[in-house]
Amino acid sequence: LSEALAHMHRGQMSERQRAFVSRIESGMHAGLALSEALRREKSVPLLLCQWIAIGERQGQLAQVLQEICRHLENQERLKKRIQQQLLYPMIVLVTLLLVGLVLSFVVLPVLVRQFMDFNTEVSVLMRFILLVHDGLAQYGGWLLLAFAAMIVLLLGSTGNKQEHASGRGMRALVLRVPLLRKYFVLQIYVPFARLFGQMLQASVPVGDALEEMERYFSRTVFAADVAAVRENMAQGAELSQ
Repeated sequence: LSEALAHMHRGQMSERQRAFVSRIESGMHAGLALSEALRREKSVPLLLCQWIAIGERQGQLAQVLQEICRHLENQERLKKRIQQQLLYPMIVLVTLLLVGLVLSFVVLPVLVRQFMDFNTEVSVLMRFILLVHDGLAQYGGWLLLAFAAMIVLLLGSTGNKQEHASGRGMRALVLRVPLLRKYFVLQIYVPFARLFGQMLQASVPVGDALEEMERYFSRTVFAADVAAVRENMAQGAELSQ
């Protein structure tokens, strides 16, 4: 491992990559395992550190690293494909929204005021649009700042129960959209299956492995599902059930 890292450090890498490898080398020279040295890096996901730790215990570090490489490449390809598929609908939606706002609060008030000059009756809805237009023109900046501050306060004061409820709502939402459902299934269940399988291969007890899974996926939209798997198996159900 030391020779491999030294070879990587001498290779064609950016300054940021060389600094990353140097920190890993320093950690390993200090007596840390590769997984422990990587765990100190905030940019490395916890799942990958746990995966590598299992490979170290199994004596199959090279195979695990190759599997991680394939996993990350597949994840990146999926992310790019989803971004490409969502790009056109998002452009159309944003364009329609902007055009609607411009017509409603810029063009329409000008036309309404021209009709008002001829003593034409204006509906209550048109008067409301004029009032909103004048208010935004005068106080729009302050209203935007107040709205941003309110959002920050709401996010900062959100409790664990509200986070859990919002996670359930997000889960219900993504499961209704085929494209999002496919993405989240690959993001959640494929890593779950792979890491859980690696733990079982390393002779980690099922209960301990499921507890580790529950801790890792506790902040995802499928946290309740992973917790339910452990609870059901603790009551005697099989994994397939």
